[in-house]
Amino acid sequence: NYCPALVAAGFAVVSFDFRSQGESDHLEGYVPIQWISEFELNDVQAVLNHISNDAFLGQLPIGMFGVSRGGSAALVTACRDGRIKSVATDSGYDTMAMVQNFNDRFSQYVVPDWFFRRLPQWHVNLVLRQALRLSQRRRGCEYAFLEGIAHRISQPALLISGRRDSYVTENLTIQLGKLLGRSEGVWIVPKAKHNKSRTTAGIEYDQRLVKHFEQSLLSDVRPTDCLLYTSPSPRD
Repeated sequence: NYCPALVAAGFAVVSFDFRSQGESDHLEGYVPIQWISEFELNDVQAVLNHISNDAFLGQLPIGMFGVSRGGSAALVTACRDGRIKSVATDSGYDTMAMVQNFNDRFSQYVVPDWFFRRLPQWHVNLVLRQALRLSQRRRGCEYAFLEGIAHRISQPALLISGRRDSYVTENLTIQLGKLLGRSEGVWIVPKAKHNKSRTTAGIEYDQRLVKHFEQSLLSDVRPTDCLLYTSPSPRD
């Protein structure tokens, strides 16, 4: 649904389902949600290792393209793994920023707004982190955060989001660009909702995506000598 233009341009595209999703095996007791965990990142590493050990694919420069939670996985992996040469995301996000945003938006349904606004930010952040630790314990997983490692990213990045996205809002994407030092790579698509940027602006979407990977991966090789990994979000 997102990268036919890359295939048409001659890129080799490898896509997979995370564990407990789609056609991949299900991990007993683990139900994936919107927050990226080390389980998903281990899946990405397994795919990268498979690519590296393949006689043909292992010779190609690798870009990563992910949507929503898959975008978060792509960004965290790019901060950790030097095999990734370029990144693109559609509705990708930083988990901690998303949690803080939801908390600000919906706290009024739990406590009066006047009370919440008087709480010091350090206290709110401490409570949120404690809540996430409890969530990890209950779900038997460890969440992965861009916060703290974002400075490690050195790859070119294209960050796409819809202006009408009520989950990964325009402001969250702009903040993500600043966090990664990639503000120039942010593209906000007018009228697009969550994960719907290509549906809304298909021609420009395809052109920008192909151009991004051509410029960042093809300095010395042909499009047929490049590989892209993609992973879907839980809703896709």
